[in-house]
Amino acid sequence: MDRNWLKEFEPVGDNVNDVWIYFKSELESGMKLYIPMSKGNSWKQKSAWSRPITAFQKEMINKKQTLAKISRDKGY
Repeated sequence: MDRNWLKEFEPVGDNVNDVWIYFKSELESGMKLYIPMSKGNSWKQKSAWSRPITAFQKEMINKKQTLAKISRDKGY
């Protein structure tokens, strides 16, 4: 982006606030044009994470973990 800012600021005048407002608007329009914006982090969320497991599945997982702990403690 090669711009001659002195020529672009000429019509705005010598008022610093007017120059700042012009520069800020040009900067924001450039950001909207060239910087991609994502809508949150939903793009990295797996569909399986949006559906929680059922109570039966949770019960089975807990049972498996309990049995695994017992077998580790007894040295099987």
